[in-house]
Amino acid sequence: MNAIPNNSEFYHSYMYWVRYLHQYSNYGASIIGFTLNIFLFYFLINVRNKDFAVYRRILLHTTISDVFFCPTVTLKLIEVVIFCSGYTLSKKEYTIFTFTIVGWNFIGYGLWYWAYIATTQQDYVNSRNVLDSSFFYDVDGSEMAFLTFSPLTVSGALGLGHSLLTVTIVMGVVVYTFVQIQTALKQKEAQMSKKSRILQKQLSKAMIIHAMTPAFICFLPVAILILACFFRFRLGGAGILFFFTFEYVAAINSVICFVFVTPIRMELYKLFGIKRVSSMNATTVMMTVSSNVRQPSNINMIRT
Repeated sequence: MNAIPNNSEFYHSYMYWVRYLHQYSNYGASIIGFTLNIFLFYFLINVRNKDFAVYRRILLHTTISDVFFCPTVTLKLIEVVIFCSGYTLSKKEYTIFTFTIVGWNFIGYGLWYWAYIATTQQDYVNSRNVLDSSFFYDVDGSEMAFLTFSPLTVSGALGLGHSLLTVTIVMGVVVYTFVQIQTALKQKEAQMSKKSRILQKQLSKAMIIHAMTPAFICFLPVAILILACFFRFRLGGAGILFFFTFEYVAAINSVICFVFVTPIRMELYKLFGIKRVSSMNATTVMMTVSSNVRQPSNINMIRT
């Protein structure tokens, strides 16, 4: 065990402040994400809009998975594509899809566990020699346990390969989903009521942003970390900064629903007693104001 670093050096180091800020960021992200998604779950249960009923399951799946922070983004995207194509998943198909994604993630956990237990004592020694000592201490100066693996071993390569394949699939599904949704909406636009058309566009926009959010703030950083391991490129500890973004996915997803999906936003207004001015009333007000503005000019013209 290495000695605790000099107090003066450690408490002014880059890693100390990163860990210090991350500690509070972790608490904040957990509380905000959990609270917002509980509110969202409540709103989804209480929305009585008939046009909204068919979208409820997709958003409930998103919300519940965010509460448990389960990485099932691919399943959400597949659901949206299937829904836009006019096909509804049966309970059996829905269950199979869900367990397929969860099972895929458990395979990844198993591969990474194998990679970590296959690590030798020399790998730990090499890690300590390569990185600065401040990387191995917590904010209170106590030494931290850490895991390491070798990307050049079979277990390490399989773990990285599984993660890289997952990232590639998810990014591919994001692009495919965007194209399919836009195509399906154009084909079905004439068959939908105005309310359904507006709600469909809102949900599609929300789902695409739901997909792009983890793609950019989770999967893209993970891809960078994986490629850095494969090509043996040293990031100098900068990879730890990605954990700040990982934590806020659940909170961001709930905010997206509040902003882009009108029935949910209306429930939020009701909760806080906010009365929304209808577009008809707003038009009436604008016409009245416009009329009042024009009248003096007419009087002036007559006088002239």
